[in-house]
Amino acid sequence: MNLTGQNLTAGLRLLLILLVPGNLSASEAKGADPSDEFFRSRVPRMEIRLDARAVNSLRHDPRTYVLATVVEGGITYTNVSVKLKGARGSFRHFDDQPALTLNFSRAAKGQRFHGLQKLHLNNSVQDWTMMNEMIASDLFLAAGVPTARATHAVLQINDRRLGLYVLKEGYDRTFLKRHFSSPDGNLYDGGFLMDVDSPLEKDEGADPENRNDLAALTRAAWERDATIRLQRLETLLDVDRFLTFAAIEMMLCDWDGYVEKSNNYRLYFDPTDGRAVFIPHGKDQLFEWSGFPIVPGGGGLVARQLLAIPEMRERYLDRFGQVMEEHFTPGRLTNSVNRIVDRLRAELAADLPRQVDQIALQAGSVKQRVLARARDVREEFAHQPRPLKFDAEGRAELAHWESRTESGPATVQELGDPARLLIRSGNADKTVASWRSRGYLTAGRYLFTARVTTSNVRPWENNLGAGAGLRISGSAQTMSSRVSGSVKDHELQLHFRIDQPRNVELVAELRATTGEAVFDRDSMRLQRLP
Repeated sequence: MNLTGQNLTAGLRLLLILLVPGNLSASEAKGADPSDEFFRSRVPRMEIRLDARAVNSLRHDPRTYVLATVVEGGITYTNVSVKLKGARGSFRHFDDQPALTLNFSRAAKGQRFHGLQKLHLNNSVQDWTMMNEMIASDLFLAAGVPTARATHAVLQINDRRLGLYVLKEGYDRTFLKRHFSSPDGNLYDGGFLMDVDSPLEKDEGADPENRNDLAALTRAAWERDATIRLQRLETLLDVDRFLTFAAIEMMLCDWDGYVEKSNNYRLYFDPTDGRAVFIPHGKDQLFEWSGFPIVPGGGGLVARQLLAIPEMRERYLDRFGQVMEEHFTPGRLTNSVNRIVDRLRAELAADLPRQVDQIALQAGSVKQRVLARARDVREEFAHQPRPLKFDAEGRAELAHWESRTESGPATVQELGDPARLLIRSGNADKTVASWRSRGYLTAGRYLFTARVTTSNVRPWENNLGAGAGLRISGSAQTMSSRVSGSVKDHELQLHFRIDQPRNVELVAELRATTGEAVFDRDSMRLQRLP
């Protein structure tokens, strides 16, 4: 049987609409997408038939399409365009375990495969679990970020049985119609390690040579004035969706995505509002690093320049927390893994028992890693410094202080009205204890001040200072205006400069062998200097 297009499906749908219109919802009346059920429940068995000429072409010119016949579910699709795919880490030659792109309508106009125009068969050589693409896809889609759906497939090429693959839908007009009100905008392929200021390949759009939208986004990202930069980016970028996109990449430990590495993404400019939407791609290497941060450290230009703006960093953290609580939950993550394994067992246990058993065995390890990541992101989020808020006169109150004892016995406690922070040495060879407040600061000059009252402080000195004083954690700068002995309401001042936006930990400290220091909490402030 040879089917081209969706003629049979469309005809049946039209007949149902004419016969029983009252039983159809509005979405059904428009025509249900046959790909929904395909990705939800099926593991297709696909046979690709290639003649000798096509095989020879794929061996010597793997990136050029050849024509093939595809058989699946008793249906034969002819004139299917096939080529090899894969980047530096995943590409395999035709006679190995090749990854493939299949385009059903390129040479047969209107032909669809379960509603799909284009799909990819990934060899998953960089994902031994064969689950990461599906876990990531479920998460992005649930949070409102357009991305390709994924499932498994069993592949045979001519007489070669290649076993289990990961099947992903392609990024084309069919995909764009699913996620946007208009598919007529420009769709760019991020390529391999190419940022938005690179000559990206244009996959969809009216004028192949017109990249004005991409150039405008690049100029906005490079704008030096943060206020103007934000105004321009909010005009040219779907900022809310980008923050969700960035948060999920960090949750997934995606070291090879756009946010951290300018890699593995698509970019669509929605013609209805002209704003860019980042689309995730290539999510096969996830949950690999323990201690992966939750805030991007600088990779993709748009992420780096957007999050360098303090208010956007705050919005990012707010969005991160929202996505974490609504979607990146232990139950949701483990249920996603369980659904994948259950579907494989139900569909393939009789045909591929060894491969299914291997994946089921790996599922325990996958669940351990995703649960560990869910725990880690919550812990880091709870302690993540927020951008300090300065008033019109450039002053910021330092409301949150945490104690730390580095050496020697010490009493470190908060005292009541008026609010004070006490550090008392335990009469040891040395006591190093402190009160610390963290925040995110932009580049500039600052003044950290606090009043301190000391009693019988005998200083212990090293390269960071001695006695009671102020300093910045991680800086080579020593304690400023430090005091020892007994003083009352002495004002400490620390001038410092930040060259690049970063997290800063302010330290009010006692380094002594005996004595105590009491810091007036209400006097502990940070001033941004002109």
